[in-house]
Amino acid sequence: MNNENTQIPNKAFDLEYSTQFRKEMEYLKQHNVHPTYVTKTKPYSITVYKYTKTPELFSLLTTFYAEETLLKKFKKAIAEASTIEEIDLSVLCARGDSHGTKNNV
Repeated sequence: MNNENTQIPNKAFDLEYSTQFRKEMEYLKQHNVHPTYVTKTKPYSITVYKYTKTPELFSLLTTFYAEETLLKKFKKAIAEASTIEEIDLSVLCARGDSHGTKNNV
């Protein structure tokens, strides 16, 4: 197959970042990053927030998802512990204790 003459039209790429995750939108709003465009999908009327792609946007998204991951790990550690002393805080660290020892709170 010869792809030398095949060009993808510019319209095939979304030049903006989009999300339907309201919690993500609220986080960005708290950090003074506002959508450049808001639309609703058809036929379900799901709100889509579009943002200009910037280093600041992606830095905030990195922090947002790191915090979300940390929160999920913390909730899981709490759910698995029968007492507060049994909460394994090492699961919250990227480089946690490889021996799986419990940390006292």
